[in-house]
Amino acid sequence: MVSNRHERTRMLRPLRKREVAVRHMIVFAAACLVPTAVVALDRPEAVPEVLALNSRLEGAIARGDAAEMALLFAPEFRLQNSANRVLTGEQVLRQVRSGATRFSDYRRSVEAAYQSGDVVILMGEERVTPAGGLPATRRFTSVWRRTQVGWRQIARQSTNIVVSP
Repeated sequence: MVSNRHERTRMLRPLRKREVAVRHMIVFAAACLVPTAVVALDRPEAVPEVLALNSRLEGAIARGDAAEMALLFAPEFRLQNSANRVLTGEQVLRQVRSGATRFSDYRRSVEAAYQSGDVVILMGEERVTPAGGLPATRRFTSVWRRTQVGWRQIARQSTNIVVSP
C-alpha cells in the first residue's frame, strides 16, 4: 500500500506543478488588469501642463532648437515620422542639429487631449512647410508621460494627409 500511495503522489506531482503555474499566471494577469497607484497621478492640471509643454516643443521645432527639444523628450522617445520611419530621440535631434530637418512654417492644432493614468495623449492636425519643400497637412498623435523630472514626450506619430503642389 505504501508503494501505491507513493505512486499516486508521484503521478500527481506534475499536475500540482502545472496547477501552481496556472494559478501564478492567473494572479499575474489579474494584477496587470487591476488599476494601481498610477491612478493617483490623475490630476486635473496634467492636460493643461502638457499642452503648455507641447507649445514649447512646437516653438522649438519651428526654430530648429535641438537643445530645447532634448529637454522635452524622454530618453526612450520614438518618432514614427511622415516618411514612415521610426526614429529615436537622438536620431531626431541629430537631424535637427545637422539642418536635415528644418521648417519654414510649423503649426499644430490639438483637437483632443486627455489623460489616462500616467500618460497624456494629444491628437490633432498640423500644417508644416519643410524648408525648401511643399506645404503639408498631417494628422498627429503625441504621447507624454509623467517622469521624475516632469512631463516628457515618449512617442509621436505623424501622417501626411495632404501635400500641396
